[in-house]
Amino acid sequence: MKVGTLGLVAGAGALIAVCPAAATLTGIVVVSEPDPYVAGLVRCSVYAEFSKSDDHLVAVCGTVDVPLQISVTGGTFYQHAFGGDLAPLFILQMAFPSLAWDTFVTIGVGPDNNNGADATLLMPPWPGFGPSTLIMTNAGWFVTPADAQGAPDADGRVLLGQFTSDGTGIDGRFLVQFITGGVHMQAAVGFCHSNQEGPCFAGDLDGDNLVTIEDFLLLLADWGPCTECPADIDNDGLVGITDFLALLGNWTVFVDVPTGAEVGADLNGDGVVGIADLLILLSCQGPAQGDCNVADIDGDGTIGVNDLLLLIANWG
Repeated sequence: MKVGTLGLVAGAGALIAVCPAAATLTGIVVVSEPDPYVAGLVRCSVYAEFSKSDDHLVAVCGTVDVPLQISVTGGTFYQHAFGGDLAPLFILQMAFPSLAWDTFVTIGVGPDNNNGADATLLMPPWPGFGPSTLIMTNAGWFVTPADAQGAPDADGRVLLGQFTSDGTGIDGRFLVQFITGGVHMQAAVGFCHSNQEGPCFAGDLDGDNLVTIEDFLLLLADWGPCTECPADIDNDGLVGITDFLALLGNWTVFVDVPTGAEVGADLNGDGVVGIADLLILLSCQGPAQGDCNVADIDGDGTIGVNDLLLLIANWG
């Protein structure tokens, strides 16, 4: 059965056509600090920030419509000899303190709280970190809705990656899936960190790495002649329609993920979408054929990250 695409839309049409429940993802936050062990290295911890304590981050990924790319400018990722692609164990840092500064991805578990029970999973085909990039169009990392580590911490944040480098900057774009008010939602988001001033992308006037109604209201407040205004995106001395269109082109659209029996996420037919179905899907990556046809939830002929996101959204 064909299920509506999970690819995100953008632009003016999206604002008219997509009206999901109010999203509580309020920003992508980067916290940076210099490495005390290796001169010249900077650690950037990237968080998804939420407004409700019962929100839940479940996945970070790249799709054909929304590729994931995290890149270092003018340098390379720091990858510790005893580290991996997930958060290092806390106990190992007693012997190797610099391991706490390793580069890794995660859902909610960092070097200070990894006691060996990290439920973060890497979806195949996991590409691994290159020297200065992490790129994928059909993979990502995730937890199930039952894993408590996807919930926000006391500051309303969920760690989604730690990226340490000797470069002059780091930036990323990717897709996130989260639960708010019991509804699974997706949004294409991004972040950046560098010594340069200004937003990561046109229209992010309040610096939260999202372009939303708050940014639109800031633009309206400066409408008309304006010198050195952040809202003057095209730098012509006037906040007007061209600046509005630039903002609209990067609008953060929140999309509901399809749920219900008609989605067909119960792969083994036992009436529950759970671990057994997840294992079937993960073992069937690639072209849908033979017994693996059942795992092609979105009906596009390929079993990949879109099918995973649908399965997670129909968990239980």
